[in-house]
Amino acid sequence: MGLSFVESVPSSDEISRNYDVIVDALFGFSFQGPPRGDFATTISNIVESRVPVLSVDVPSGTIVSRTVAAVMI
Repeated sequence: MGLSFVESVPSSDEISRNYDVIVDALFGFSFQGPPRGDFATTISNIVESRVPVLSVDVPSGTIVSRTVAAVMI
């Protein structure tokens, strides 16, 4: 299927160049508090890359109570 897994946090430019879609399964709906360390960097780089994200739950870093969701089927 051509799936790639990463061992370290790629930059937003690396993500833009090398990936067509990101599968986000980092955190679930009930995660609380700001992400820290590599998780914060990963989320920031994914957002900056502008690569489409397929989220298993809600996109990591999304504050559900303050977000209007768009659903595409």
